[in-house]
Amino acid sequence: MDHNNLAFGAVPNLFKIKLGSRTRDVVGVGNKDGTYYVIDREGANVHTGVRWNDLDPSALPYWSTKVVLGGV
Repeated sequence: MDHNNLAFGAVPNLFKIKLGSRTRDVVGVGNKDGTYYVIDREGANVHTGVRWNDLDPSALPYWSTKVVLGGV
């Protein structure tokens, strides 16, 4: 049970971003805390080498920002 209700509660957005000279397929997801994340669809950040299942995946997103206050 998520007592803080901080689950990802919206439909993900699929799009492409330009990283240097390459284009990457990414997914954008919004968390109920109001933070929006952009991660690679292949499960790894090509800049940091971090994968979704690493012990500390905090460097996985290419980009994240607080877009709204969030909450229930």
